[in-house]
Amino acid sequence: MTNTITAAAFEPFRSEIGRYVINRDEEVEALLLALVSESHLFLLGQPGTGKSMLTNLAHALIDGSTQYRALFTKFADDTLLFGPWSLAGLKNDKRTRANSGRYLQDADIAFFDEAWKGTSSLLNALLEALNERTYNDDGESKSMPLCTAILASNELPQQDHSELEAIYDRIELRMVVEPVTDPGDRLRLIRLPRVDMANITPVLKWSDVKAAQAVARSIPVSPAAEEALVQIVTEAARAGVSVSERRLVKSLRLGQAAAFLAGDDKVDVGHLDFLVHVLWHDPSQRSEIQRIVYEVSAPLRKEAIVLADATDDLRIELAKALALDEGDIKRNQMAVAIMGKLKRAATEAVGLEKRATGRDASTVADTIRRIEELNCLVQSEAYGLPQPTSLIELARNGKL
Repeated sequence: MTNTITAAAFEPFRSEIGRYVINRDEEVEALLLALVSESHLFLLGQPGTGKSMLTNLAHALIDGSTQYRALFTKFADDTLLFGPWSLAGLKNDKRTRANSGRYLQDADIAFFDEAWKGTSSLLNALLEALNERTYNDDGESKSMPLCTAILASNELPQQDHSELEAIYDRIELRMVVEPVTDPGDRLRLIRLPRVDMANITPVLKWSDVKAAQAVARSIPVSPAAEEALVQIVTEAARAGVSVSERRLVKSLRLGQAAAFLAGDDKVDVGHLDFLVHVLWHDPSQRSEIQRIVYEVSAPLRKEAIVLADATDDLRIELAKALALDEGDIKRNQMAVAIMGKLKRAATEAVGLEKRATGRDASTVADTIRRIEELNCLVQSEAYGLPQPTSLIELARNGKL
């Protein structure tokens, strides 16, 4: 890897966005991955979950980047993307754009809200822009600097709509933006500083992003990573999730970007975890895709996720126990059984913690947090203890 740009240059970007958003680490990583790999990103989520703000923050934090934003409607045509036709040109039988430098053909980053609406002329022009980075001007195909388009919606594209399906396939990265639901996170959310885009100081230059793209393109892909990619895609197909050849090949480019952002000089199997945001078509497929990807690329993370899911199941069991009368022997029996399973989960989690590094460590930490939260509930609500004892600390000290 050359010394022109390194992964460390992107740390201030992550940190600064983190000042204004809650629980959006994965979305920020996907955005960086899209920029460095020159890919597109789809954000699926309810209105008000901060999808547009992420794009605005990225643009504000990257000095020298040009952004184009548009809200699609069912009546919008391609003039929304590329501007109106030149009246002077039309008088001379030429269909040229009255380009003012404010439209998609001049943008590095684009954001499209309500992305699946629009007339056929808009959708066909968008497809060409996303796939070829070109647009039509008086019959001539002209290139444009577009690096990454972020498309947002609270719905998936309509099925059996060929134009929308073609566009959807060109969007390499897909994220479901979940609303903040945890009370503690909601409290943090309302205490965040107000975002004033005009006064945000850039922490990255667009030339840095372009340099990162060049470095990432030069990173070799190991044979093991290539074989793992094929294995994952094959398993996904067996699970009923097909992957186009275009997306398969583009996954290598995404892998190079992932390796760069991790500070590595070779794409290895462990860099393929981004595929959890590439291979699904419908959100209902995400859990199965996650299982398939992590089984190959991040087995330790998969163990942590399975343990977290089991902990969530215990939370449901606790709710059932607490619904019984306090003197009911079955309530006490259920509480004892839950505590026994929690102790085993704490021991397993600490074992994973000792082995985890990087993003695995973050996932394990989240699992530990869930275990401790449930442990406090069991001890306070089921046993009536005013000061619950940490099972994780007991496990770390070998006392479980």
